[in-house]
Amino acid sequence: MWLLLPVKMLLFGICVVEKKVSVLKGEKFPVTALKVSLNHKQLSVGYVNGMINVFDLENQETLFKFNGHRSAVTVLNHNKDGFILVSGGNDTDVILWDLLQGTGMYRLKGHKGSITQAVFLSEDNVLITSSKDSLIKLWDLDTQHCFDTIIEHRSEVTDILVTENKELITGCADNELRFWGLQSNSDKQDDSEAPLKKARIEEVKTDQTDSTESQQEEEFIYQIKRVKIGSLMRQTKERLVAMKTNPSNRVLVCLNNDSSLEIYLMATNEELKKLEKRRLKKRKKKEETEPLIALKDIFKKISSFKITQKGHSFDCFLDKNILKIVCLSSNNTLSWYNIDINSSEQGIPEREVLETQGHHTEIRALSFSSDNTAILSASADSVKVWDRSYLQCIATMDCEYALCCLFLPGDRLCVVGTKSGTLQLFEIATASLLNTFDAHSGPVWSISLSPDKNGICSGGADKNIKFWTFEWLVLSSENEQPRKQLTLEHQRTLQMDEVVLAVKYSPDNRLVCVALMDNTAKLFYTDSLKFFVSLYGHSMPVLCLDVSSDSELIVTGSADRDVKLWGSDFGDCHKSLFAHDGSVTCVKFIPNTHMFFSCGKDKKIRQWDGDHFLPILTLQGHQDQIRCLAISPSSNFLVSASHDKSIRLWEKTEEIVIPDEEKEMEREEELDKEYEETELQIPGEVSKEVSHASRMSLETVKSIDKLMEAISLHQEESRKPEKERIADAATNPFLIAYGVDDTVKYVREIFKRINASELNGTLLGLPYHCAVILLKLLQKFVTSKWCTMKSINAILFLLRVHHNQLLVDKSILPFLLKLNEDIQEHVSELVDTSGYNLYALKMLQRQYNNGDISDNFEVTDVK
Repeated sequence: MWLLLPVKMLLFGICVVEKKVSVLKGEKFPVTALKVSLNHKQLSVGYVNGMINVFDLENQETLFKFNGHRSAVTVLNHNKDGFILVSGGNDTDVILWDLLQGTGMYRLKGHKGSITQAVFLSEDNVLITSSKDSLIKLWDLDTQHCFDTIIEHRSEVTDILVTENKELITGCADNELRFWGLQSNSDKQDDSEAPLKKARIEEVKTDQTDSTESQQEEEFIYQIKRVKIGSLMRQTKERLVAMKTNPSNRVLVCLNNDSSLEIYLMATNEELKKLEKRRLKKRKKKEETEPLIALKDIFKKISSFKITQKGHSFDCFLDKNILKIVCLSSNNTLSWYNIDINSSEQGIPEREVLETQGHHTEIRALSFSSDNTAILSASADSVKVWDRSYLQCIATMDCEYALCCLFLPGDRLCVVGTKSGTLQLFEIATASLLNTFDAHSGPVWSISLSPDKNGICSGGADKNIKFWTFEWLVLSSENEQPRKQLTLEHQRTLQMDEVVLAVKYSPDNRLVCVALMDNTAKLFYTDSLKFFVSLYGHSMPVLCLDVSSDSELIVTGSADRDVKLWGSDFGDCHKSLFAHDGSVTCVKFIPNTHMFFSCGKDKKIRQWDGDHFLPILTLQGHQDQIRCLAISPSSNFLVSASHDKSIRLWEKTEEIVIPDEEKEMEREEELDKEYEETELQIPGEVSKEVSHASRMSLETVKSIDKLMEAISLHQEESRKPEKERIADAATNPFLIAYGVDDTVKYVREIFKRINASELNGTLLGLPYHCAVILLKLLQKFVTSKWCTMKSINAILFLLRVHHNQLLVDKSILPFLLKLNEDIQEHVSELVDTSGYNLYALKMLQRQYNNGDISDNFEVTDVK
């Protein structure tokens, strides 16, 4: 069994700082969206598989898990109270979640592209959503339908923003920021308090010809009236990535796709009133028809600068007159800038960077030291040496674009093959470049250390395999004593007909194995470099190969997604295995065994038995295609690297792995993927705009099975006499496991343990006869005050699902009448209790505001 050891890394949307404050353990999938609630107590996290986790930041616990989207979550947002969470995804759906009960409310359909933003207008109970389909939709959450659609954009809408004065700002792929005025029928705010609205009204009066009679009628029908104010042109023509304002709506910041940040200063109402008075005096002296206040007077551009790397997301806040911007870049760095908004000279602000120890570009090669204590990793810009025990970077060396790397004997030097065709020799102790050798005229794809440790061989895109030996060079100077330095000397060259993608010595130093672009692997004798045998079988280029420690087996991995095992004696193919869902990028034998690991572009690492040709284990953890892996000489550690710029270290444990269990887990994952495509639909309810929030999952199916088993057990036991039922309860293993003495409490325990977000899906999967029995049990739960709210919600949902059958079944009518009375009685009690507590808290708040009570309440024992 292989166990993942923690390695500090940077995920999309989550950064690891120098001092780790806390760790929230979520799903094993990449994070695609983050949102903190307004009270800063909850954190909502969206994942690439459509899952949403809500964490409690104080207790660092997972509060809810929502399963509603079929693809990556792109947008998360809370309403003003923080009780409702809205999520949007690449599946074009918008889902609202209840954070009090932990259940899904409903799903809004209408967009035809990925959702880019969702904003609440809490006062009017309206939701505004934008999408890549170039549309912005306004949804009435009371009636759950779209009452207005903005179609003026010609490209995908990337972000929207609503200011305090209900001004909607939209940005898309062009360089125009569009401004819209939103006015509700219940909005009684005086126009004199909001000069921007006054400007909007004046512009609308001057352009009355654009409004039609149907639009005028809609203004009276719907609660939100939308008016186009105008537009501002951004400096760049690149796509808008995101825009935000500080909490006081004083500054507007736009992040563009060309890594530029544009900052606009928003004028206050007082400043606009003064400007209005000055222009009103000028208008009396001169005849002018221009509006008193224009859009350019409200939004003044004060600064524009470029960040060093492409930005993914950012946030900003205003501290007095200093604007602080924090930006997350694509190279795993977090940078922040301080800008004085009152300064007349706005240059490039000072930049502070918080970097991780890891690579900032994709990692292409890995190597273990001979003593199992150090790991060498190479990427497009640097080579790093890691301490395996402490998981710390101990040396960093700048290099060219690296494709392969290797520790040299003694572990004091390392050699790196680059994309430009050179071999770079580094000294680890001083983290310095010793020498650079022009080895190939194309990229060096692979290097291998000879078994006698006297040299290396390299293979490149120039169709050559070059053999190098280690030589000691004596260096002397006037002030220093002569010292020896290891260097490489070219000895032989083997010309090939195709590009060399991988090269490997056999451990017995008898053969040199070469993987070629012509879909074959060829074997040559090491001493004479004569051709021995060619390995035919792959349908696409062979990308990697390795040889077992006893030199009997050769394993090759190809872009055709297959792994093939060959005998080194005659070059016969022992077995062809379908290994990965993408190209196989690396294969490595475990030392002194015939078991090997393979990795591919499907983000998985698989362990195989080379003697019995069976899969043993699948390791998952990387978020992008895996390019390389290395196994320690002691075979106790495995290290892997991916395009997600992370290095993962796996440790071998004593836990026994059962292949049949691994196969069963893979089957469950496949079933889960099938359920992901299934949406919950109540019979008889068909709507193009609204549907059920949650979707089926494997957990939902398991909950259905457990609940049906509990109901069946209750039904069987209820038919028995009371004495026999009591005797059976004492020996029933199910009742003993849950610590209950009758089947009613057993059903209650099963019902309580169903996740709130999975409850509706579980109830929807029950057949009618089980639903009737559960209704009667839920009535007992309500009258006994067991999980009252959850039981009432389940009763209402079951009545909604089985409405047609219940109307036909006349025998259940008396029970439904009695159920109605019980529910009304207990709901009225809950309302009275909640109202009493609410007014008591309001009274305490008034006393606290008046200073009648202190903020430190005394705790007394109540006897």
